[in-house]
Order: sequence, then structure tokens, then C-alpha cells
Amino acid sequence: MSNFKNRENINLYYSDTDSIFIDRKLNDEWVGDRMGQFKLENIFKEIVFLGPKIYAGMTSDNEYVCKVKGYKNPKLINFFKKWLNRSTLELSHENGFRSLQTSEIEIKSQLYNLTATENKRSFIRDENNLIIDTHPFKFE
Repeated sequence: MSNFKNRENINLYYSDTDSIFIDRKLNDEWVGDRMGQFKLENIFKEIVFLGPKIYAGMTSDNEYVCKVKGYKNPKLINFFKKWLNRSTLELSHENGFRSLQTSEIEIKSQLYNLTATENKRSFIRDENNLIIDTHPFKFE
């Protein structure tokens, strides 16, 4: 991954363990079904990254894509731009909990707090303190 994170001709918007979001098409040799190649999943025309493994956006085919680590129904979150300037968004979903005493799984409603983080990028705010963009951290 560092091979792509450190190239001067590519703007890297987000990355995690096995994926990158960049501003241009990779050479065909890097994309495909072979071991070590990237799989092109989406081309976004608009996207918001709130934190590690939390993002949503609109693809070039006008398909809404939302990924939220640990939240079971991310397709239900259809207001991704509003995420940016809320301190915490409380969501609810059903999750299975195993009882060690009875060896049964019980489905319970569980709260999920979605919060924008500056773990990978720093926020750029306007004069009203609203988040309008992010900037990557640079380390010397």
C-alpha cells in the first residue's frame, strides 16, 4: 500500500488495510483478479469519509454506497453530507448476543453512535466552524 500512498502523481483520499481511494485510474497492470492486484469496486463522484472504515457516497452510476464498520444496516443512512457537522449521530440496529450460561443467542436492539474522527485526516472548517473539507496528515 505504501507504494501508492507515497506517489507524487496520485492524490490519496483514504486508505485502510486493503483498499485505497484515489483521484485517478490505476494502470491496468494493477487492477484485476490476480493475487496482488486491486479490485475496482466503485468510481465515486461524491464521497464523505468520517473515519476509519466509515464512508458514504454517490457513484458515477448514481448508486448510493455506505460502509460503517460495526453497523449492520448502513444502507439506511442516506444523509451522508449531514454527518459532517454533527458531533454524534445515534443509530439503532439489532445485534446478536450469546449467553454463556444458556448457550443461546438473543437478538437485542443496540445503539450505535456514529462520530466523525480525525484519526486519518484533519478537518478544515469554514468561518462558521462547519467542516468543509479534510487534509491528510503529513509526517516528515
